[in-house]
Amino acid sequence: MQLRYDATTDYAYLLIGSGRVAQCRCLPGRRRLVEYDACGRPLGILLRGLRQGVDLTGLPYADKIGALLVGFGFKVFFSSQETNGSSRSWGRGADDVA
Repeated sequence: MQLRYDATTDYAYLLIGSGRVAQCRCLPGRRRLVEYDACGRPLGILLRGLRQGVDLTGLPYADKIGALLVGFGFKVFFSSQETNGSSRSWGRGADDVA
């Protein structure tokens, strides 16, 4: 998994696999787009507004993505819908990076 981040636009692209994109799904919140191949395997994820934190709800490989983003200093969380009313978050915010 590779992360490419553009600080000017606050966009990131996570490269997960290789292949031809057959379908894109915009997840709730309009800040997350997942690309899939014809077999339904995730190939990449576009994330917008990383400085505000990244909702991992519904993302493939959410725990791995969360660990990667936290390693770069971004805040990540799962929305309360996914966790039956409790919000789960970890990591420092991007502004807390030394």
